[in-house]
Amino acid sequence: MNISFSIDDVISSLLWLERTSAKSIFDSYTFAFAKWLYIEYQISTTCNCLYSDGINNLSMVSSKFQKEFELCSEWLKFSFHGYDYEKSYAYADYDDAIRDIKIVESEIIRICGKNSLCKSIRTHFYSGSEMALNAWRDVGVEKILTADDNRCGTGINYGLKEEEIHELNVKHSIEKAGIHFVRTDIRLEKHIDNKDWVLHREFDNIVVFTHERFVNETWIKPTFKKLIEDTHI
Repeated sequence: MNISFSIDDVISSLLWLERTSAKSIFDSYTFAFAKWLYIEYQISTTCNCLYSDGINNLSMVSSKFQKEFELCSEWLKFSFHGYDYEKSYAYADYDDAIRDIKIVESEIIRICGKNSLCKSIRTHFYSGSEMALNAWRDVGVEKILTADDNRCGTGINYGLKEEEIHELNVKHSIEKAGIHFVRTDIRLEKHIDNKDWVLHREFDNIVVFTHERFVNETWIKPTFKKLIEDTHI
């Protein structure tokens, strides 16, 4: 069983590299954690990025580490997550959605290099209207990671319906409107006690994520180690 791992709300780690005397991207706890996962378990990481933290934004981050990011681009990727911590795309129009993904992706390419860009996304709040989904598909989004629970309805979880959520639970992925929707299995911060996760052993891959603010917590590595042990039983 393989693990696909991603980190949501990524922006602070990139801003930190710019503000400090960091000599390497791995001076950041976020990217150091991604390196640990890759070296120890050959697990790749995708960082789902916000454009703004409400005060600062990605345009303030230079490209001084671009070569180092490119060298790691086989296992460290960056993708669109949203504009900021507050914005939802539940009712976004086409132009709004396409503008935001283009600005985030252009900054990712400038900061991290074109080989670091990933076209698999999980948006903030799992939000995406029909028009937003069309916009993201039109700029090459191939996969959208859905919620780790059964939320559904208008403006919720990309507008997936109850029957589509049921199909996701059974098949783990569905095709809709030219996009591959994949269920997120585990939100890591829900499982600090190292139990109660549901491992869908009938599938080859489980989708795991956390948020940037948790990556430096002391529980993160033990929890991940336990998850890896359980997936290989």
